[in-house]
Amino acid sequence: METIRKELEKEKTQLEDWRKMIKEFLIKPPEGTLKVSTSDGRVAFYSRSEDSDHKVTYIPRSNQHLAETLAQKEYYLKADRHLKNAICAIDHFLKNYPEDNIDDIYEEMHRVKKKLVVPLRLTDEEYEAEWRREEYNGLAFRDDDRSTFYTDRGERVRSKSEVIIANCLSKMNIPYKYERTLDIGGIKLHPDFTILDVKNRKEKYLEHFGMMGEAGYAANTAEKIRLFEANGLYLGESLFCTFETERHPLDTRELKALIGRMLKNSEI
Repeated sequence: METIRKELEKEKTQLEDWRKMIKEFLIKPPEGTLKVSTSDGRVAFYSRSEDSDHKVTYIPRSNQHLAETLAQKEYYLKADRHLKNAICAIDHFLKNYPEDNIDDIYEEMHRVKKKLVVPLRLTDEEYEAEWRREEYNGLAFRDDDRSTFYTDRGERVRSKSEVIIANCLSKMNIPYKYERTLDIGGIKLHPDFTILDVKNRKEKYLEHFGMMGEAGYAANTAEKIRLFEANGLYLGESLFCTFETERHPLDTRELKALIGRMLKNSEI
């Protein structure tokens, strides 16, 4: 529910920014309104005065900018009324929307009473614990795969860079699952890391591409990202990637910054 308040406050800020832009445009707008005439497939523009006589003046093609400005003026005037109403509606909603979070009701109960109550939704801690307990089948290693890369928590991964990523997530206490099956568009993928954004209760995906210096690998990478996005998992929203070449290995500072962007509305 707190997410609703944050989203509306964000929306209000955007609407207010648009109103400021419109206000700047309308400081010295051209006089009149735009009239459009079409005849035999030809378009002609006229300026109509806003006084009582509504005088109409032809706008030559050489003054196309005036027609564009008058059209923009008309659009902005209508848009500004809409924005004003939308901001008022948001303000009214936020004024009457409870400040406290429904989760706080359960958290503030006596510890003994908590044991007797089933809350409407799990706390963040309970939600995370339940997500961590979920069993899943990761992508199996081939019998001839002799790689021996293990994370600090003892799970086997496929490269040194994935060890770095996994250990970084663990140290930051961010819940993740390695190569958990993801079914999108009827195709089963195994993102390197499925990460739980606890505060927003969303799963996000971190893919590491470690051989970007190879043309064939880079082409496959682009196709894999396209597949994610074609199924609603957009780069920078639900999908995040790290890239590596022989000349440019994984940078842990960049990795931590990326994780921060993934969970930008969460406490990490």
